[in-house]
Amino acid sequence: MFKNSPVNSLKSKFNGLYIGLIVLWPVLQYFIGIDGKGRIPFVGTLAFLAYSFFANQKQFLSMPLLIWWIWVAYALINTFFIQGTPMPPADIIGFCTGVVSGPLIAKCIIDEAFTGRNSLFKYIGYVILLYLLCTLMIPSTNEYDGHGISAFGNIVPITIVFMVFVFAIRFIHKDISLKLFVVVSVLAVFLVVVSATRKAFGGLFIVLLFTYLSKMQKLSFKTFFVSVLVGLLLYAFSDTFMSSDLWERFYRANEQSAVGDYEDNLFLSLMDDRAIMYVTGWDVFLDNIWLGIGLRNYLNLGYSAYTLHTEYMVQLTECGIVGSSLFLWFYLKMAKGLIRKAKWHSYEALVYLGGYVTIIFMSFTTWTYNQPVFWICIGLILAYIKKQKYENCYCRS
Repeated sequence: MFKNSPVNSLKSKFNGLYIGLIVLWPVLQYFIGIDGKGRIPFVGTLAFLAYSFFANQKQFLSMPLLIWWIWVAYALINTFFIQGTPMPPADIIGFCTGVVSGPLIAKCIIDEAFTGRNSLFKYIGYVILLYLLCTLMIPSTNEYDGHGISAFGNIVPITIVFMVFVFAIRFIHKDISLKLFVVVSVLAVFLVVVSATRKAFGGLFIVLLFTYLSKMQKLSFKTFFVSVLVGLLLYAFSDTFMSSDLWERFYRANEQSAVGDYEDNLFLSLMDDRAIMYVTGWDVFLDNIWLGIGLRNYLNLGYSAYTLHTEYMVQLTECGIVGSSLFLWFYLKMAKGLIRKAKWHSYEALVYLGGYVTIIFMSFTTWTYNQPVFWICIGLILAYIKKQKYENCYCRS
């Protein structure tokens, strides 16, 4: 069995330092004001990439993370050497850091899961909490918003969702009490509703639903169906929710989608202002089926004034069938691992499955490939799968 190394070992310190650097660096820039071009995270990522590879090649290249490393290599080569990109040189450093740092974060979490699970959960929770506190102290970029959430867009409420996911994992592993988890959940619901971000609200609902189901003594299809139905009713008819800005955004979804004459299409009408990205992105994909147009080129080549705000169209439009196949393989491999674990540890696995479903849901209206908070969730899921797989093999030997 894996030998537990001290939590304060050199390897653990490197892992923790890297996670903190990548997650906190964007918000710390508002306070320290140095290295605006992101050279420190870039150099740190290259150094940590080399260190991680040579320290444990087997773990570094293990499945399914190996699939994503292939995607990273393909995406960068395709973007810079095959398709070409007019990306400003000042943006290239930050772009490359974002693409490479995600799977590195996941790898750090997998490493630490075998040495100090409780310490890992606590540390990630503290990092996310510090990130959220920093955003609240940043001057607003919106005259109608008094805090810094507007400076980071939807990523702040999304981060709140994954903070609840971390607490849900700690709760299911009996690291924290029900009382603390409820307090965190109620506070998160309030903050997400105030932020008026629909995908974050839906993601939070999914995390809490799967956590609730994981604590039920007897799970059946009927129970699952009734729970979902009750949740949807509460979701739709809560007076507080319907009087909030978030409800106004739901209400206006059809009107904004109608600008592109998509009101008769149920799926596109739910995508709000992202609907046009699905339509134009699909057209661009049909003209560049195999390799796509390269990451960020939907914006850089003038197809739109905005970055593609949907991971699925990022894969199809910018990475083509080759990149999309790797993306699909990676997520199917992860889903397969979770389903297998559910046979042995069904209630634990449900919480992790909730995190997985949340990522799938949010990917309809946001890009995820270079967002650290999504990779924290992915890392926790992969760490659970790998650790349970090892423990099951150890028990049978």
